[in-house]
Amino acid sequence: MAQLCRIGLGPDGEPVDVERLSSSFDAVVRANDALRARFFESNGRASMRLVDSVTPTEVLDLAAAEASAWAHQRIQHSFDLANEVYDSVVLRHEDGTVSWYLNLHHLVTDATATALIVAETAAIYGGADPNVTTFIDAARDATSGTANDRRTELARAHWADREAPSPVAGLYQPVRRPTPRSERLPVTLPEDLRSRIDERLGSDYRMLTPDLGWTTLLLTATAVLVHRLTGSPTVSVGVPVHNRDASTRDVIGPVMEVYPVDIDVAQDDSYRTLQRRAGRALLDTLKHARPDANQPGDSQAIVNVIPRGSHTEFAGRSISTEWIHPGSSDPQHLLRVQLTSFDDDGLDVHLDVNEACADADHRRRAPGHFADVLRALVTDPDLPISASPLVADEEASLLMAWGAGDVVAQPASIVARLREQLMANDAVVLEDLQRAGTQTWTGPELWSWTTAIGSWLESEGVRPGDRVGLEMGRCADAVAAMIACLRAGFSY
Repeated sequence: MAQLCRIGLGPDGEPVDVERLSSSFDAVVRANDALRARFFESNGRASMRLVDSVTPTEVLDLAAAEASAWAHQRIQHSFDLANEVYDSVVLRHEDGTVSWYLNLHHLVTDATATALIVAETAAIYGGADPNVTTFIDAARDATSGTANDRRTELARAHWADREAPSPVAGLYQPVRRPTPRSERLPVTLPEDLRSRIDERLGSDYRMLTPDLGWTTLLLTATAVLVHRLTGSPTVSVGVPVHNRDASTRDVIGPVMEVYPVDIDVAQDDSYRTLQRRAGRALLDTLKHARPDANQPGDSQAIVNVIPRGSHTEFAGRSISTEWIHPGSSDPQHLLRVQLTSFDDDGLDVHLDVNEACADADHRRRAPGHFADVLRALVTDPDLPISASPLVADEEASLLMAWGAGDVVAQPASIVARLREQLMANDAVVLEDLQRAGTQTWTGPELWSWTTAIGSWLESEGVRPGDRVGLEMGRCADAVAAMIACLRAGFSY
């Protein structure tokens, strides 16, 4: 996990003391055994040893504008785990500020531990004494007491009895040759979409905590995306769980583990129905997320919520953080959805798309598809997930040729266009002259009316693909009934 931390001038404009910064990080290394661990192979088995030496922080002079590009090149450096588990470089800039590049191997850190390292370095830079933590002892204590307790026994039984879903063969294209190469792409969340997300997370999609709400929302969107691309009836999405309690809250080391959340998806699901099912599945996973629980590691998609990974202060100085993507991930993970707060302008969503499951063009399109799913999810929770478009018409034929999923482009496009036009039009779009007083409907009113009709038809047992007979004259009811059938996937 690599970060580029930009540290500003002091309160009186004094430059960053580069040697002091380097020695502060060295003190953190000496005080934490996870950072002094080295790994090697012995008799065919992985072994670990602790070293007393500290790999010195490198200092380079570089223009601030060139720091990010330099970091993306530097991250291609591979670790020799027998000699190093981190790479620390301070880039000294012409204006007295610095960029601190810190890359830590996943064997010795997780997101929380990385944040702790930066915070501890800042504290020592500001004059505090090092905080000594022993990850090895903490990890031993965390698991030794759970080996035979009742909750751990139930967790092990739960994962042993789990029926693993069938793996998906790809996303935008079949995976013919697995690869660890992936591309990180930002998902654009316009202000109106972000506002709708915040509104739903505070109402229809409210969970016990904001973090759970965001996680469930992204789990639902990921399940819809994978289902729509592959047709898979069950989508397994891995969720990192920090596993930190009072004894390990401030321990520097890899405490996090990934647990699967299995989400069943049906064509007639509405977004609301699926979000609730995803929420129940998430809570069930968290209930059985115990250290040493022997959980399976077969998830092909990951949802990773890191809402507090950034820092705003470094010993009285400003600090901002950029998460540097190495261009690789676990070959098994076809898709990773990352929610972070590393940037100054709030929460950001990124997709890490495995290059084996999508060509360059479709990797470029994937964030837009994900944003479209999010928009449908928060705009009309009662809309069937099969009724909103995932791909443009020209893409649908290509996906059908690849056999990547059951894609019907044109009806979905019609529904999407209707929804877009009606929900944005507060003027009268339909009037019935045959009714007393000439009744009228605005766009949102007509859309709401069709929602009620579709829900009633579903309560009567009508399912997507069924035929509905309409026997009525030229009237507003006929128009609303036709739109309701289109939305729900019925023929009429």
